[in-house]
Amino acid sequence: MLIKNGINETLQHKSNPDQEEMEMNEEVEQKEVKIENPLIPEEQAKIRKNGIDETFRHRNKSNPDQEEMEKNEVEQKEVKKETPLFPEEQAKMQKNRWNRTILVLTGCMILAYMFFPSMTSQYPFDELVNSTTKLVEDIIQVDLPSSGSVMDGTVSSRRFANIVEDSPAFKQTGPSIARLLRKFSDKIMDAGIALEDMYRKGDMLFWVLNSEISEMMTKLNPSLFDSFFDKEDEAFFKSRIQELINSIEEFRNKVTDARKAIKDAEEYRGPAEKKVRQGITEAMKFIHRGPSIHEYRLKLNEEEYYLEKIDDKSIDVSNARDELKHAENVLKVLEKSHEALDLINKILLSYRNKLYDVEAQLDKTKKSKVTKKDLVKLEKLVDILKDSQQKFIGKDTLGDKDSTKIYA
Repeated sequence: MLIKNGINETLQHKSNPDQEEMEMNEEVEQKEVKIENPLIPEEQAKIRKNGIDETFRHRNKSNPDQEEMEKNEVEQKEVKKETPLFPEEQAKMQKNRWNRTILVLTGCMILAYMFFPSMTSQYPFDELVNSTTKLVEDIIQVDLPSSGSVMDGTVSSRRFANIVEDSPAFKQTGPSIARLLRKFSDKIMDAGIALEDMYRKGDMLFWVLNSEISEMMTKLNPSLFDSFFDKEDEAFFKSRIQELINSIEEFRNKVTDARKAIKDAEEYRGPAEKKVRQGITEAMKFIHRGPSIHEYRLKLNEEEYYLEKIDDKSIDVSNARDELKHAENVLKVLEKSHEALDLINKILLSYRNKLYDVEAQLDKTKKSKVTKKDLVKLEKLVDILKDSQQKFIGKDTLGDKDSTKIYA
């Protein structure tokens, strides 16, 4: 029976092609209407909401509470998207974003400040420390004779003058040689005094260097955090640099005076030495030609004494030769002093130019960082100055050493 009914229905469908064609046309028209009439926003939101609900329903069948919470969150987000913010709320959100941005940038700047020190700020202090250290080390290494060793030539020259002036062997040339030797003695004395003044001014230079560097340390003195180099610091450091330049110039003037005095003494070397050697040659001729006037002196030979025959003229010539050797040694000391003072003058000029460079660099150091490292360098420099000052004073052995003062 059922089979029969199914066959009848199938035959009915096949026997009615017009009805089948009408149904197909209706379906196509409905699809075209759906395409030509898109959904309005409310319907889209409804469909989207229903789709989301279905998704959550399938995803969280075992947890209805969580499904409800997530559903509420989605609804709130949809409401926020559809509801525009008031101007006050927009400004507040913008301000919060700016605050977070500024906070992040500030943190980055602090990190950069801590781990990457400013190289421009270190240049003036590095240059000052390095040039000052080189100055004192170079001065200490100069082989500069003491003022006392120069003044020793004064005594020797005067004794030499007395010998040739009163000796019969130097009867012809004695007075002229004596005048040259006494003049030479005065020039040596002037050179020794100038050298002594130079040592005294050099001692003062070390004191000024120590004092000015210590004041710079006090001005900087970053305790916990690094300090900044501002306009006021620039003026302060320029005044300190100018004090150093003034002290260098004062010391150079004393060095120049000593050089001039030594040069004046050396100018008498040629005529004095020539005259002395000429006098000794004539004295030797006089001894061989002159009458024999002998004297005796008591000498000890091993265990017994004996009388030695001597000639007063021969003794004078022998003494003159000895004094000539002393005079030659004095001339060597003068030459050595002249060369050493030339070298010191060049060292001072080089340091003065470095100070000018440091002073010019201070103009470019604006709001720069002064680090603990800079301070440590200055502290080490002060220690070097104290040690070098003692060595410099030790070069000069003239006068009472107990009265020599270390400025530290």
